Amino acid sequence: MVNLGVLGPLVAQRDDGSTIDLGARKQRRLLAVLAMHRGHSLSIGAIVEAMWDDPPASHAVVLQGYVSGLRKALEPSRAPRAEARLIVTTSTGYMLTLDAANTDAGRFEAAVEQARAAFSAPSNRPWQPATPPDRTEVALAASALDDALDLWRGEPYAELDDSLAAHGERSRLEELRVQAHELRAAMRIALGDAHGAIAGLESLASVQQHRESLAMLRAVAFAQAGRQVDALATLRAFRSDLLDDQGLDPSPAIAALEEQLLQQRLGELVLPGSHETAGGNGDAPTGIAGAVAQGSGKGAADEASAAPPAPALAQADAPTLKVGIVDDHPIFRMGMVGLLESLPGLSVVVDADGPDTAREQVTGEVDVLLMDLDLDGASGIELTRELLGVHPGLKVLVMTMHDEPDWVDRSLHAGAHGYLIKSAQADEIERAIHTVARGGFVVDRVAARVVREALSGRQDDGSKR
Repeated sequence: MVNLGVLGPLVAQRDDGSTIDLGARKQRRLLAVLAMHRGHSLSIGAIVEAMWDDPPASHAVVLQGYVSGLRKALEPSRAPRAEARLIVTTSTGYMLTLDAANTDAGRFEAAVEQARAAFSAPSNRPWQPATPPDRTEVALAASALDDALDLWRGEPYAELDDSLAAHGERSRLEELRVQAHELRAAMRIALGDAHGAIAGLESLASVQQHRESLAMLRAVAFAQAGRQVDALATLRAFRSDLLDDQGLDPSPAIAALEEQLLQQRLGELVLPGSHETAGGNGDAPTGIAGAVAQGSGKGAADEASAAPPAPALAQADAPTLKVGIVDDHPIFRMGMVGLLESLPGLSVVVDADGPDTAREQVTGEVDVLLMDLDLDGASGIELTRELLGVHPGLKVLVMTMHDEPDWVDRSLHAGAHGYLIKSAQADEIERAIHTVARGGFVVDRVAARVVREALSGRQDDGSKR
């Protein structure tokens, strides 16, 4: 059997650990495209779009050659006229039939799901499970999560460079990786390893300044480690960055956590049987060792259980939003659908490749629609105006490659509630969807900067006249 590594440069190995030579770069790129949507048939047109910016005139013949080369490399013992088992021909193109367990991305996702099952916490209290889990199960799941995070060797599907076709799937996997780090930190807090939780989140703090769950976990870990000043400073810095950069206020969960920290009423943080690392015996076992270790004795967890109950945080969970996407690039659209389905509180109900399918699928029940502006000759701006005329309650969030001020201006005048560049990351997309669903307006930082520069240029020109 073949095992693929896509969480970094593409690698293929057999069960005995031997590496498979996948051939030239374009041939490897083809396998990366197929692996990105394994189990799904990709049309020739979609593959060509992901393979070349400017396809050669003989692209069909070239593509057949790459497929033949990959089949020989992956299935060297296959008879000349026997049907291929891994890269199969479909009615529209090709499909990779590899199971999820035979890819590092699939194993990573399975480990995250296992960890979530062992430690299920609400989004507004990510450090505290709704029901107390078994500490041994948490410890074992945490260990498996560490192994899964070690599978990452770099940017997923590296052979696809900065191709737009890979953006949705890369964003989905990167979002899952961040969630895995947060989940691992929450487990460390529950197992009494505050210092490990702080260290595990440090690398994310500088690149995820607007991520609420990360700020809350860091604050709780600092408090558990006895660093009250750092805990409060973390929440205040998050509030300031969010307001300065995006003009948004944090959710009520941040204010509630801040109040609990000021009153020193966080409540019980450590699972029974685990060992608190802050303010206790420095020689006590920590992390997984502490969780699995048997023994008794009154520790920080016992003392915390006798403290007055902490005030309940405001419930952050909202009804599921029905969202959709209109985009004529099939592989990008497939990746975005996967990303949207992976984000909590979202359900994809529209998957349209152009105006005709959008008109058929969009109903009054759709909350937010992501709209491309170039739709194979049709105008996303005009489609936005048309759909809003039929469904006035619909919120349209433009998602495009155009960052020119004129495009932003015309889109917003057509009724769009937001404007994102397609390079936006998962947390930006998620936040934008929820913001426009509430009736707010969002303009991508890249687009906003371009608009500001254009306005500044106009003002400078006017001052010179």
